[in-house]
Amino acid sequence: MARPEPPEAVESSGQDSFLDVVTNIVGILIILVMVTGLRAQRAPVQIAASAPDPTILAAPQTAVSGAQGDLKRADQEVKAVEASLADRNRQREVLATYISAGELQLNQAQQKLGETDQVNLQMERAVAVAQLQLAEKKQQYAALINYEPPPAELQNVPTPLSRTVVGHEVQYHLKQGCVALVPLDELLDEVRRVLRNARSVDEIKDERKPVGPANGFYLRYRLTVGSDNRSISLNRCRIEPEKLPIGEALPAALADRSAFRQSLRSLNPKIDSITIWFYADSFNEFRVLRQELHRLGFACAGRPLSDDNFIEAAPDGSKSAAE
Repeated sequence: MARPEPPEAVESSGQDSFLDVVTNIVGILIILVMVTGLRAQRAPVQIAASAPDPTILAAPQTAVSGAQGDLKRADQEVKAVEASLADRNRQREVLATYISAGELQLNQAQQKLGETDQVNLQMERAVAVAQLQLAEKKQQYAALINYEPPPAELQNVPTPLSRTVVGHEVQYHLKQGCVALVPLDELLDEVRRVLRNARSVDEIKDERKPVGPANGFYLRYRLTVGSDNRSISLNRCRIEPEKLPIGEALPAALADRSAFRQSLRSLNPKIDSITIWFYADSFNEFRVLRQELHRLGFACAGRPLSDDNFIEAAPDGSKSAAE
Protein backbone atom coordinates (compact mmCIF):
# COMPACT_ATOMS: atom_id res chain seq x y z
CA MET A 1 0.00 0.00 0.00
CA ALA A 2 1.40 3.30 -1.08
CA ARG A 3 2.21 5.90 1.38
CA PRO A 4 0.26 9.14 0.90
CA GLU A 5 2.20 12.33 -0.07
CA PRO A 6 2.45 15.03 2.44
CA PRO A 7 0.16 18.05 1.95
CA GLU A 8 3.10 20.41 1.31
CA ALA A 9 4.15 18.34 -1.72
CA VAL A 10 0.63 18.44 -3.17
CA GLU A 11 0.42 22.20 -2.84
CA SER A 12 3.87 22.66 -4.40
CA SER A 13 3.07 20.61 -7.49
CA GLY A 14 -0.21 22.56 -8.03
CA GLN A 15 1.56 25.89 -7.96
CA ASP A 16 4.14 24.78 -10.55
CA SER A 17 1.38 23.71 -12.95
CA PHE A 18 -0.34 27.10 -12.66
CA LEU A 19 2.87 28.98 -13.35
CA ASP A 20 3.52 26.88 -16.44
CA VAL A 21 0.08 27.76 -17.81
CA VAL A 22 0.54 31.50 -17.21
CA THR A 23 3.97 31.42 -18.87
CA ASN A 24 2.61 29.66 -21.93
CA ILE A 25 -0.22 32.24 -22.29
CA VAL A 26 2.21 35.16 -22.04
CA GLY A 27 4.46 33.61 -24.67
CA ILE A 28 1.52 33.09 -27.03
CA LEU A 29 0.44 36.72 -26.55
CA ILE A 30 3.96 37.94 -27.36
CA ILE A 31 4.04 35.84 -30.51
CA LEU A 32 0.62 37.26 -31.60
CA VAL A 33 1.79 40.83 -31.01
CA MET A 34 4.91 40.25 -33.09
CA VAL A 35 2.95 38.67 -35.93
CA THR A 36 0.43 41.55 -35.92
CA GLY A 37 3.25 44.12 -36.04
CA LEU A 38 4.91 42.43 -39.00
CA ARG A 39 1.62 42.33 -40.88
CA ALA A 40 1.02 46.01 -40.14
CA GLN A 41 4.45 46.97 -41.49
CA ARG A 42 3.99 45.00 -44.70
CA ALA A 43 0.42 46.13 -45.36
CA PRO A 44 0.12 48.92 -48.14
CA VAL A 45 -0.79 52.39 -46.85
CA GLN A 46 -3.87 53.85 -48.51
CA ILE A 47 -4.54 57.55 -47.97
CA ALA A 48 -7.85 58.93 -49.06
CA ALA A 49 -7.23 61.85 -51.41
CA SER A 50 -9.45 64.75 -50.48
CA ALA A 51 -10.97 66.81 -53.28
CA PRO A 52 -9.32 70.30 -53.70
CA ASP A 53 -11.30 73.41 -52.80
CA PRO A 54 -12.43 75.03 -56.08
CA THR A 55 -12.35 78.54 -54.54
CA ILE A 56 -8.61 78.26 -53.91
CA LEU A 57 -7.77 77.54 -57.56
CA ALA A 58 -10.31 79.99 -59.02
CA ALA A 59 -8.21 83.17 -58.51
CA PRO A 60 -4.96 81.86 -60.14
CA GLN A 61 -6.94 80.41 -63.04
CA THR A 62 -8.66 83.78 -63.57
CA ALA A 63 -5.32 85.63 -63.46
CA VAL A 64 -3.78 83.20 -65.95
CA SER A 65 -6.77 83.57 -68.27
CA GLY A 66 -6.58 87.39 -68.07
CA ALA A 67 -2.84 87.39 -68.74
CA GLN A 68 -3.32 85.13 -71.75
CA GLY A 69 -6.02 87.45 -73.06
CA ASP A 70 -3.78 90.53 -72.61
CA LEU A 71 -0.95 88.72 -74.36
CA LYS A 72 -3.17 87.88 -77.32
CA ARG A 73 -4.42 91.48 -77.59
CA ALA A 74 -0.85 92.84 -77.39
CA ASP A 75 0.22 90.41 -80.08
CA GLN A 76 -2.65 91.56 -82.29
CA GLU A 77 -1.77 95.22 -81.75
CA VAL A 78 1.89 94.55 -82.60
CA LYS A 79 0.87 92.80 -85.78
CA ALA A 80 -1.45 95.70 -86.69
CA VAL A 81 1.32 98.28 -86.12
CA GLU A 82 3.77 96.22 -88.16
CA ALA A 83 1.25 95.98 -90.98
CA SER A 84 0.62 99.77 -90.88
CA LEU A 85 4.35 100.45 -90.85
CA ALA A 86 4.90 98.17 -93.82
CA ASP A 87 2.05 99.94 -95.66
CA ARG A 88 3.58 103.37 -94.94
CA ASN A 89 6.97 102.17 -96.12
CA ARG A 90 5.42 101.01 -99.37
CA GLN A 91 3.68 104.37 -99.81
CA ARG A 92 6.96 106.19 -99.08
CA GLU A 93 8.76 104.11 -101.68
CA VAL A 94 6.04 104.86 -104.24
CA LEU A 95 6.23 108.62 -103.51
CA ALA A 96 10.02 108.59 -103.72
CA THR A 97 9.74 106.85 -107.08
CA TYR A 98 7.26 109.49 -108.33
CA ILE A 99 9.48 112.34 -107.09
CA SER A 100 12.56 110.87 -108.73
CA ALA A 101 10.65 110.39 -111.97
CA GLY A 102 9.32 113.96 -111.83
CA GLU A 103 12.75 115.44 -111.18
CA LEU A 104 14.17 113.39 -114.05
CA GLN A 105 11.43 114.60 -116.40
CA LEU A 106 11.92 118.20 -115.26
CA ASN A 107 15.67 118.03 -115.86
CA GLN A 108 15.11 116.49 -119.29
CA ALA A 109 12.57 119.17 -120.15
CA GLN A 110 14.93 121.95 -119.06
CA GLN A 111 17.71 120.46 -121.13
CA LYS A 112 15.45 120.43 -124.19
CA LEU A 113 14.53 124.10 -123.69
CA GLY A 114 16.54 126.73 -125.41
CA GLU A 115 18.40 129.53 -123.68
CA THR A 116 15.53 131.95 -124.14
CA ASP A 117 13.00 129.51 -122.72
CA GLN A 118 15.20 128.87 -119.70
CA VAL A 119 15.44 132.62 -119.02
CA ASN A 120 11.68 132.90 -119.31
CA LEU A 121 11.25 129.99 -116.92
CA GLN A 122 13.54 131.64 -114.37
CA MET A 123 11.64 134.91 -114.75
CA GLU A 124 8.34 133.13 -114.16
CA ARG A 125 9.75 131.62 -111.00
CA ALA A 126 11.00 135.02 -109.82
CA VAL A 127 7.58 136.55 -110.53
CA ALA A 128 5.88 133.79 -108.54
CA VAL A 129 8.21 134.40 -105.58
CA ALA A 130 7.65 138.16 -105.81
CA GLN A 131 3.88 137.64 -105.86
CA LEU A 132 4.10 135.55 -102.68
CA GLN A 133 6.19 138.26 -100.97
CA LEU A 134 3.72 140.91 -102.12
CA ALA A 135 0.84 138.93 -100.63
CA GLU A 136 2.69 138.70 -97.31
CA LYS A 137 3.39 142.45 -97.33
CA LYS A 138 -0.28 143.16 -98.02
CA GLN A 139 -1.24 141.02 -95.04
CA GLN A 140 1.24 142.87 -92.82
CA TYR A 141 -0.06 146.21 -94.09
CA ALA A 142 -3.63 145.21 -93.36
CA ALA A 143 -2.61 144.11 -89.85
CA LEU A 144 -0.89 147.47 -89.26
CA ILE A 145 -3.90 149.41 -90.54
CA ASN A 146 -6.22 147.56 -88.15
CA TYR A 147 -3.77 147.69 -85.22
CA GLU A 148 -4.91 149.78 -82.29
CA PRO A 149 -2.07 150.59 -79.90
CA PRO A 150 -2.85 150.46 -76.19
CA PRO A 151 -3.64 153.83 -74.66
CA ALA A 152 -0.57 155.62 -73.36
CA GLU A 153 -0.61 156.60 -69.72
CA LEU A 154 0.40 160.23 -69.23
CA GLN A 155 1.71 161.18 -65.84
CA ASN A 156 0.70 164.63 -64.69
CA VAL A 157 3.78 166.14 -63.07
CA PRO A 158 3.81 169.84 -62.13
CA THR A 159 6.44 171.93 -63.89
CA PRO A 160 9.46 172.03 -61.57
CA LEU A 161 10.88 175.38 -60.53
CA SER A 162 14.64 175.33 -60.11
CA ARG A 163 16.37 177.31 -57.40
CA THR A 164 20.00 177.72 -56.46
CA VAL A 165 21.11 175.45 -53.67
CA VAL A 166 21.71 177.44 -50.51
CA GLY A 167 21.72 174.96 -47.64
CA HIS A 168 23.72 171.80 -47.15
CA GLU A 169 24.35 169.98 -50.42
CA VAL A 170 24.87 166.20 -50.63
CA GLN A 171 26.66 164.79 -53.68
CA TYR A 172 25.95 161.48 -55.46
CA HIS A 173 27.89 159.84 -58.29
CA LEU A 174 25.91 157.99 -61.01
CA LYS A 175 27.75 156.06 -63.74
CA GLN A 176 27.21 152.70 -65.47
CA GLY A 177 23.81 152.51 -63.74
CA CYS A 178 25.40 152.55 -60.25
CA VAL A 179 24.86 155.26 -57.65
CA ALA A 180 27.27 156.06 -54.79
CA LEU A 181 27.45 158.73 -52.10
CA VAL A 182 30.36 161.16 -52.53
CA PRO A 183 31.67 161.95 -49.01
CA LEU A 184 32.80 165.48 -49.90
CA ASP A 185 32.68 166.77 -46.31
CA GLU A 186 34.80 163.88 -45.09
CA LEU A 187 37.39 164.42 -47.83
CA LEU A 188 37.56 168.19 -47.14
CA ASP A 189 38.08 167.45 -43.44
CA GLU A 190 41.04 165.29 -44.49
CA VAL A 191 42.47 168.24 -46.47
CA ARG A 192 42.10 170.48 -43.42
CA ARG A 193 43.93 167.89 -41.32
CA VAL A 194 46.81 167.94 -43.82
CA LEU A 195 46.95 171.73 -43.59
CA ARG A 196 46.96 171.70 -39.80
CA ASN A 197 49.78 169.17 -39.69
CA ALA A 198 51.91 171.06 -42.19
CA ARG A 199 55.07 172.56 -40.70
CA SER A 200 55.64 175.23 -43.39
CA VAL A 201 54.04 176.80 -46.44
CA ASP A 202 56.66 175.22 -48.67
CA GLU A 203 55.61 171.81 -47.47
CA ILE A 204 52.00 172.57 -48.42
CA LYS A 205 53.07 173.77 -51.86
CA ASP A 206 54.81 170.49 -52.48
CA GLU A 207 51.78 168.44 -51.40
CA ARG A 208 50.65 166.36 -54.39
CA LYS A 209 49.14 163.27 -52.80
CA PRO A 210 45.34 162.92 -52.94
CA VAL A 211 43.39 162.36 -49.74
CA GLY A 212 41.20 159.32 -49.25
CA PRO A 213 39.88 156.95 -50.14
CA ALA A 214 36.51 157.58 -48.49
CA ASN A 215 33.59 155.45 -49.67
CA GLY A 216 35.72 154.59 -52.72
CA PHE A 217 36.59 158.19 -53.74
CA TYR A 218 39.84 160.20 -53.75
CA LEU A 219 40.12 163.99 -53.65
CA ARG A 220 42.88 165.76 -55.51
CA TYR A 221 43.30 169.42 -54.57
CA ARG A 222 45.27 172.53 -55.42
CA LEU A 223 46.10 175.24 -52.89
CA THR A 224 46.75 178.95 -53.35
CA VAL A 225 49.17 180.80 -51.05
CA GLY A 226 48.55 184.50 -50.45
CA SER A 227 50.99 187.29 -51.29
CA ASP A 228 51.90 187.57 -47.64
CA ASN A 229 52.99 183.97 -47.76
CA ARG A 230 50.71 183.23 -44.81
CA SER A 231 47.12 182.84 -46.02
CA ILE A 232 46.19 179.61 -47.76
CA SER A 233 43.02 178.85 -49.72
CA LEU A 234 41.68 175.92 -51.68
CA ASN A 235 41.96 176.75 -55.38
CA ARG A 236 40.44 173.67 -57.01
CA CYS A 237 39.60 170.07 -56.13
CA ARG A 238 38.70 167.02 -58.16
CA ILE A 239 36.95 163.86 -56.97
CA GLU A 240 37.92 160.59 -58.65
CA PRO A 241 36.48 157.12 -58.03
CA GLU A 242 38.91 154.45 -56.90
CA LYS A 243 37.48 152.00 -59.48
CA LEU A 244 34.45 151.54 -61.70
CA PRO A 245 31.69 150.61 -61.36
CA ILE A 246 31.30 152.11 -57.92
CA GLY A 247 28.28 151.99 -55.65
CA GLU A 248 25.05 150.04 -56.04
CA ALA A 249 23.08 149.26 -59.17
CA LEU A 250 19.87 151.29 -59.22
CA PRO A 251 17.45 148.37 -58.51
CA ALA A 252 19.57 147.38 -55.49
CA ALA A 253 19.94 151.00 -54.39
CA LEU A 254 16.16 151.47 -54.31
CA ALA A 255 15.74 148.46 -52.01
CA ASP A 256 14.79 149.09 -48.37
CA ARG A 257 18.10 148.11 -46.75
CA SER A 258 20.52 149.52 -49.32
CA ALA A 259 23.40 151.88 -48.57
CA PHE A 260 21.64 154.56 -50.62
CA ARG A 261 18.52 154.32 -48.44
CA GLN A 262 20.63 154.45 -45.28
CA SER A 263 22.36 157.63 -46.46
CA LEU A 264 18.98 159.24 -47.16
CA ARG A 265 17.70 158.40 -43.68
CA SER A 266 20.41 160.63 -42.18
CA LEU A 267 19.23 163.63 -44.26
CA ASN A 268 16.43 166.15 -43.73
CA PRO A 269 14.49 167.19 -46.86
CA LYS A 270 13.87 170.62 -45.35
CA ILE A 271 17.57 171.34 -44.88
CA ASP A 272 19.52 169.11 -47.24
CA SER A 273 19.42 169.18 -51.03
CA ILE A 274 20.86 166.54 -53.34
CA THR A 275 23.06 166.93 -56.42
CA ILE A 276 23.51 163.96 -58.74
CA TRP A 277 26.57 163.94 -61.01
CA PHE A 278 25.60 161.60 -63.82
CA TYR A 279 27.03 160.42 -67.14
CA ALA A 280 25.34 159.84 -70.48
CA ASP A 281 25.15 156.07 -69.98
CA SER A 282 22.95 156.58 -66.89
CA PHE A 283 20.46 159.21 -68.04
CA ASN A 284 17.47 156.87 -67.64
CA GLU A 285 18.65 155.87 -64.15
CA PHE A 286 18.96 159.57 -63.29
CA ARG A 287 15.32 160.19 -64.20
CA VAL A 288 14.14 157.30 -62.02
CA LEU A 289 16.37 158.41 -59.15
CA ARG A 290 15.21 162.03 -59.39
CA GLN A 291 11.56 160.94 -59.37
CA GLU A 292 12.15 158.87 -56.22
CA LEU A 293 13.93 161.78 -54.49
CA HIS A 294 11.05 164.14 -55.39
CA ARG A 295 8.64 161.61 -53.93
CA LEU A 296 10.60 161.69 -50.67
CA GLY A 297 10.49 165.51 -50.63
CA PHE A 298 14.13 166.27 -51.51
CA ALA A 299 15.19 169.10 -53.80
CA CYS A 300 17.29 167.43 -56.50
CA ALA A 301 19.78 168.91 -58.97
CA GLY A 302 21.36 167.09 -61.91
CA ARG A 303 24.90 167.82 -63.15
CA PRO A 304 25.78 165.95 -66.38
CA LEU A 305 29.39 164.96 -67.04
CA SER A 306 31.20 163.77 -70.14
CA ASP A 307 32.93 160.40 -70.07
CA ASP A 308 36.42 161.89 -69.62
CA ASN A 309 35.51 164.35 -66.84
CA PHE A 310 35.30 164.05 -63.06
CA ILE A 311 33.47 165.89 -60.32
CA GLU A 312 35.28 169.20 -59.77
CA ALA A 313 34.77 172.13 -57.43
CA ALA A 314 36.29 175.58 -57.26
CA PRO A 315 35.50 178.86 -55.49
CA ASP A 316 34.56 180.47 -58.82
CA GLY A 317 32.43 177.50 -59.99
CA SER A 318 28.69 177.55 -60.54
CA LYS A 319 26.25 176.34 -57.91
CA SER A 320 23.72 173.61 -58.48
CA ALA A 321 20.10 174.48 -59.30
CA ALA A 322 17.76 172.09 -57.54
CA GLU A 323 14.15 171.36 -58.45
